[in-house]
Amino acid sequence: MKHRLLILIIWVLPFIGSAQQWVVDLNDHEDSSLIFDGVSSADGDVMAVGYFKNLDNTYYPLFMKIHNDGSYEEPSYNNLPDIALYTVIKLNNGNYLSSGISSDQLKLGVIVFNNDLDIISTKIYDADTIVTGSEDGLLRTEAHVLLDDDGTVVMCGAYQYRIDTYTVPFRPFFYRFDEMGNILDCRYAYPQQNEPEYKLKTFKCLQIKKSPISEGYLLICYGRNGSCSAFAYYDKEFNYVSDRTIMNPNIGYMALFHECYSDYMLSDDRMLVYGYNTHDYLKKNGLDLLLADVSVDGTVNSFIDIYHTADTSHKETGNCMAVVNDTTIYGSFYSYLSWKNPEVWPGACLFNKNMELLGLISLPLEQYYWCGTSAILPTEDGGCIMLGGNYPSFGGNRSFGVMFKLLREDFNPIPCSVSEVPKEQLKTVAFPNPTRGDLNIDISDLPQNTENRINITDMQGITKMSRIIQGAGNQLTIDVSALEQGVYFYSVYNKENEIFNGKFIKN
Repeated sequence: MKHRLLILIIWVLPFIGSAQQWVVDLNDHEDSSLIFDGVSSADGDVMAVGYFKNLDNTYYPLFMKIHNDGSYEEPSYNNLPDIALYTVIKLNNGNYLSSGISSDQLKLGVIVFNNDLDIISTKIYDADTIVTGSEDGLLRTEAHVLLDDDGTVVMCGAYQYRIDTYTVPFRPFFYRFDEMGNILDCRYAYPQQNEPEYKLKTFKCLQIKKSPISEGYLLICYGRNGSCSAFAYYDKEFNYVSDRTIMNPNIGYMALFHECYSDYMLSDDRMLVYGYNTHDYLKKNGLDLLLADVSVDGTVNSFIDIYHTADTSHKETGNCMAVVNDTTIYGSFYSYLSWKNPEVWPGACLFNKNMELLGLISLPLEQYYWCGTSAILPTEDGGCIMLGGNYPSFGGNRSFGVMFKLLREDFNPIPCSVSEVPKEQLKTVAFPNPTRGDLNIDISDLPQNTENRINITDMQGITKMSRIIQGAGNQLTIDVSALEQGVYFYSVYNKENEIFNGKFIKN
């Protein structure tokens, strides 16, 4: 085996002022490529996986070790199997297990490699081995993995099997692997119409987590009743237990999320969920990014709309949330110019555990048009790395993998505070207006003992700040010096409705 170390010249993004930030891509490679998942290594680097695609449309695995400065190591392997890698997880012994699917969607592959990118084990399981009860099973690419307490790896994904001349919707499958990628257990769901598991129509696994309420697993999944996201519970033997749609509390007949993800537990029975909503026919917003406080039974306790004309969807979405700590959580998304304009670019937002939006970035760079983000990962310096790639159907003749590095300060988090000032100094409008730095807003008329929020948007309706107003006092002070010059709108509202609004000019 021969290793090839590639050190790319770091190209600094036009919108970035710090030398630590970068974007690199695999456009110089002969074959098409995409990067789908990654995990932090023992030395603070990122181990990323994906695939290359030859001209004959067969795949071979992509392995990378990405350093914090944007350089990366990419080994050269011979005689690798036709497998596209979609997931990777770090094992207890320090190695990494990555799984994927062949180009014909009939084979499942598992590759184990170490921190030096040396392959330890390769396992290929064909349709005769993996799909029992069907001669023509197709595997979806959106599988996800979990390191269990006993050191084994649990995988959940979706497959489709055909009966005679019609196609059955996608259903769940499960695997348990040892540290060498050997199958210890598996299950393919074949629910009948009178069984509760049958509700998981057009199933798609968005994430698998350890169940917070019992021995077993919690799936954040899409496809309950064919069209919405839900929590589904399975036991340790992969038997179905229950499922529950995540409902919109303001629109009782509609699910809150179309697709969503969570990597932060607010408590033993509540989690912070990030994703994009189902189409709101009442407001005609299209797909908006949402943050929600959701109980493990699917009850939505509270939620906020943090960004318009954006979503987290991706043909093979991996991890779209990166948690550094309580105050620094990143979410990746597609950024649309408008819902009617299909041109999209990668984007990321910064928020905290209190569902306060601290900042966001959209990257409208021509060469990364239709660049999808497959995963976003935290870095040791408090920043994040976004992994993904562009798509040839929209962005050129072939795809190529892309990596972005961003720091927390790139998101221009807007500080704000509440203080008590003499009533004669309060004003009924925001002041000073125009402003270069602080903007003061009289909030003395806000209802007491309620959760109030302020939202600032630009002329295009893009949210620049969304904060819970915390602290005792009658004046809200916001540092808007990081905003670009222009006209902005603010609105203050509680859970029920908007209380007052206005606009200001940033000089």
